[in-house]
Amino acid sequence: MVLADSQRPPRPWTILGFLGWPGATRVAFHVAVALAWTWFFVLNVRLARRPQAFPLSRFRMAFPGIMAIWYWVRVGWRLRKVPRARTRARRAAARQCIHCGYDLRASQGKCPECGATAPTIAYIALGSNLGDRELSLKRALDLLALIQGIKVTAVSSFLENPAVGGPPDSPPFLNAAAEIETSLAPDELLAALLETERKMGRVRRERWGPRLIDLDVLFYGDESIAREDLTIPHPRLQERRFVLEPLAQIAPEFEHPVLKKTVAQLLAEVR
Repeated sequence: MVLADSQRPPRPWTILGFLGWPGATRVAFHVAVALAWTWFFVLNVRLARRPQAFPLSRFRMAFPGIMAIWYWVRVGWRLRKVPRARTRARRAAARQCIHCGYDLRASQGKCPECGATAPTIAYIALGSNLGDRELSLKRALDLLALIQGIKVTAVSSFLENPAVGGPPDSPPFLNAAAEIETSLAPDELLAALLETERKMGRVRRERWGPRLIDLDVLFYGDESIAREDLTIPHPRLQERRFVLEPLAQIAPEFEHPVLKKTVAQLLAEVR
């Protein structure tokens, strides 16, 4: 199944993908055209040094330079909008039904078209210390994006950290955090994460042991849940730098609903 652009998770290993900017293709086109016109202008300048072999009019020599300047100005104008583009895109997505795209701003949180509730912003932690760790994290993100009711909207970079709490010879982890918009209930979201782990072949043998993939719910909106089978926010995230560091890349100002501290503040304290 091929993912639509709106459902494909941002790629932290590409600059424009990391910024989550929907106009990346257009900017790449303008850069390519600007480079082409620049090359033609440089070529004309070199040919102008041999007027007898290559006679050029002033207009023919200057035209590529004018076009190059025009396209570089357009590139600069589009890049100027990068810091705001991702925020606008995420806000627009939050006002739409995750299932049918209906505008939810006047529907009091429930879609009148399909009956789905307005999406909730949630944050999940990803980790792997077996096999090709980077590939495992990428595959987990792709599988999550395929789940009905989940839309991956931001992904941190992949950070390597030593294993904590497991056997002393455990290999280091590769960790990341992701922001999602979901219409699933907290229990359904947890079930979806566990099913994703199962599909990827995770086998639970010992607590905190090496694992192919590990997915945890960190926050589910501003909800606080304390049950035997589910605790939200994650009960130990404020103690774990390997969770807070990637999370701070995508949600530094998100406030812990129980501790009433932002992710950035929690990260500063754990350091």
